[in-house]
Amino acid sequence: MPRPATTAPAPVVTTPAPAASPAVTPTLGTQGGLGGASGTGPSDWDIGIGLSFVTGAVLATGYVIRRRRRV
Repeated sequence: MPRPATTAPAPVVTTPAPAASPAVTPTLGTQGGLGGASGTGPSDWDIGIGLSFVTGAVLATGYVIRRRRRV
């Protein structure tokens, strides 16, 4: 029976360490342009969507509880 061919180990490749970045000054949060897209808060449309999700979750939870108590 022939022996399986032995392969040479793969050469070890070393990568140089990344250079340290200079000190970063702190940003001003939303004043610096980071954060939310609006400074006025959620719109009526956003509140309506959120309330719809909460109402749906409450109704689904009530349905599950009611169904489990009947069985």
